[in-house]
Amino acid sequence: MSDRGSITFWTLGLAILMLGFGGLSVDLWRALAAHSHAAAVADAAAVAAGSAIDVDHYRETGEVLLDLSEVVSRVAATASSQQGPGDPVVSVVTASDRSTATVEAVGEVELGLLRILLPGEEPIVVRAAADVIPVFVP
Repeated sequence: MSDRGSITFWTLGLAILMLGFGGLSVDLWRALAAHSHAAAVADAAAVAAGSAIDVDHYRETGEVLLDLSEVVSRVAATASSQQGPGDPVVSVVTASDRSTATVEAVGEVELGLLRILLPGEEPIVVRAAADVIPVFVP
């Protein structure tokens, strides 16, 4: 039996394997960078929204509650000022009693090198959330 040409198959198999590992590492790092950015955007928006208290309600009752329109405005302004990988979509969910809120940032990362090996695969979705607690320092 002849072994002619067997090195070609081994080399081809190794090249495909290395392409897969390379694609996995590149796409993994891109996803981690996008998640880190989404977390930073959510944190910054939560900090900005934390100072959006309803001043009139506080003056009348002494109770610190969030001003919903101001929360949405500050979150949108902060999110639009943040630039980075996989620019996330930012949303706010407030508690019914306006005592707290949650900012969520969701982004997508398209596959790069892995798209060659997995052509129909969906993008990687990254999510980060931060809680908003109103803060008032008299």
